Amino acid sequence: MGFAVTTKAVAEEKKLAMLQYEPSQEDLDVLGRVIRDYTHAFNLQNQSWREFNDLSLLDRQSEDQKAFNAYLPPKDTSDDEYWKAQTIRPVTRNKVIAIAARITSVLIAPHVFAQNKDDEEDRDAARVMEDIMEWANDHSDYVEVFMNAVIAMLVNPAACVEVKYQEVKRTMKEVQANGTWKEKEVIDEEESGFKNFNVPIDEILLGNMYVQDIQKQPFVIRDRNIDYSAAKMLYGHLENFQYVKAGVKAVFCQETGSFYEEQDLSLHDRLVNEVTYWNRYEDVELKYINGIPITKPDQPLPRKDKKLPLIWGGYEPIDEGQFACFKSLVFKLAPEQEVIDEMYNMTLDGRFLEIMPPSAIYGEEMVDTSVIVPGGVTAFSDPNTKLEVFRPSGDSSRGFDAIERIEQSMAEGSSSSMSAGVAQTANRTAFEIATVEENARIQLGLFGKALSRFVKNWGELRVGDIVQHLSVADATKISTGDALSYKTLLVEKKDNKETTKIEFRSDLPEEPETEEENLIRELELLERSKRTGQKIFQVNPKLFRELKYKVRVASDVLFQPTGAIMRALNLEGYDRMVTNPLIAQDPESLTNVTRDMLVEQYKPGEADKYIPGPNKLMRMMQKMAAKQVPQGQQVQAQQAQAQPSGEMTEALTEPLGLQPEQLQPQAV
Repeated sequence: MGFAVTTKAVAEEKKLAMLQYEPSQEDLDVLGRVIRDYTHAFNLQNQSWREFNDLSLLDRQSEDQKAFNAYLPPKDTSDDEYWKAQTIRPVTRNKVIAIAARITSVLIAPHVFAQNKDDEEDRDAARVMEDIMEWANDHSDYVEVFMNAVIAMLVNPAACVEVKYQEVKRTMKEVQANGTWKEKEVIDEEESGFKNFNVPIDEILLGNMYVQDIQKQPFVIRDRNIDYSAAKMLYGHLENFQYVKAGVKAVFCQETGSFYEEQDLSLHDRLVNEVTYWNRYEDVELKYINGIPITKPDQPLPRKDKKLPLIWGGYEPIDEGQFACFKSLVFKLAPEQEVIDEMYNMTLDGRFLEIMPPSAIYGEEMVDTSVIVPGGVTAFSDPNTKLEVFRPSGDSSRGFDAIERIEQSMAEGSSSSMSAGVAQTANRTAFEIATVEENARIQLGLFGKALSRFVKNWGELRVGDIVQHLSVADATKISTGDALSYKTLLVEKKDNKETTKIEFRSDLPEEPETEEENLIRELELLERSKRTGQKIFQVNPKLFRELKYKVRVASDVLFQPTGAIMRALNLEGYDRMVTNPLIAQDPESLTNVTRDMLVEQYKPGEADKYIPGPNKLMRMMQKMAAKQVPQGQQVQAQQAQAQPSGEMTEALTEPLGLQPEQLQPQAV
């Protein structure tokens, strides 16, 4: 992987074939500097660090991933060790999954603040930008990438996501009417557009391990292996790609300034090695395939905001924010997880010894394990033969008590079982549940802030892509003499709201219009909205590009009460409200409390099936009142039921909010 360097003597000894590629002097100078930076970053990646308990970044990642996956090493099958328990309690994995499920239950998206050239807030532009970001997220696997990034932050020393906009072309065959076909180049819709990619941190090489902000790194390198077909689709149009061969790396000889071909055993015969070199301070983005430069030596960063297309984050800082990597939740729980595993296995071993204790035979007679049969009787010919059983003197149940205490300690540093959704053995009050929820919010508060910063950086890169690529004319739809053509977006709302249509139009005025012109335009859009059922925004692309955008993310949105918490709070509130005389004596208030705080908690949207209607409620109240009337006055009460008087009508209709005519007998 990476770059391969050799000398002239070694190349001749291995009889390497010289590559028919003659780089320019500028290419050689830049390549030499990139190789030096790569070597420096590679050493940092494989160097041991005190922050990782004297492990390297790659070793720390490997240990944390094994702990998360509850890795079991091969069991010792020797006679003395085979019977011992070798298990792992997946406490750490359960904590990671619980927190990830809790965090990703609310999909956080950044909010946008827009400011025009007069330093005034533009709320319409901010609304349009948020809608476009929602559309871009729907077309870039945002939900899946976000979920994987959260898990990576909990498990690995860091998480990295690449955010970009790309346009990939491929050759396709178009079948003609006569059965033949011809090839044509088209845009690959699956590979083009807004994209988000989870990047394994073992593919990222940093220039300085004590710079946490990836945008401030002196340089960043990504080293990965990709399929040759994918590389050809991405870079096949570049001149130097003709020298790229799958499974063959180009070895650079600094003495001669030439490249040699050598079979790379680390690459499959369908893979090539891709190295991307970013340097913000020099404004370059360089690509190397199998060590061959395929971009120009001074190729600038493609983003107009001149940012790296990477976001970087983690679970908790290791120090005061200087070290580039973070302390993952798995790394944080590792010492206690090791103690739990050791204690659990020792306790199981003790239980095994209690159930099947070892024994010793005294005497000259040979006795084997075949005599240990339930209900069996064995006669010893030697009267001196004696069997002695060795039982463990300790109490193995104490081991389980210790394990429970350790798990409680691990919960204090991560999340409790209740906040993770694990049912409790005893009923808890709403206050206790709310207290546990507040403790969980405090425990995860630091991670919530780190994740908010992660999503904020994500949103800033996405805003830059939108301004750079969506607010420009579509070159594929422009012909000589035609007006500029811009994209039109349909943003489908998921909360049953109307669909938003965003139209970029260059013929819109740039200067403020008069009130009459604004009114005419608004009426036209209103008429179109009624006709199409869509919320329509018309945007001037030039003014849209010139606005300043700020991205904000609130960390509190991650810790909204869950459904179980809200249900417990509502049910406790219901119990108190129905005993309150101010509510219990008012049928309308009592009905609303029952609907909102009881029925809706179990059958959302189906309360009408269980709450009686006005007429049924009136008859129920009349029956209850009749039971309380003395025996001699029941006839008078029945007559009053048949035709309510004005006073009774008012008494029945006023608390229920009914009209007097609703009390008249209804035809069936």
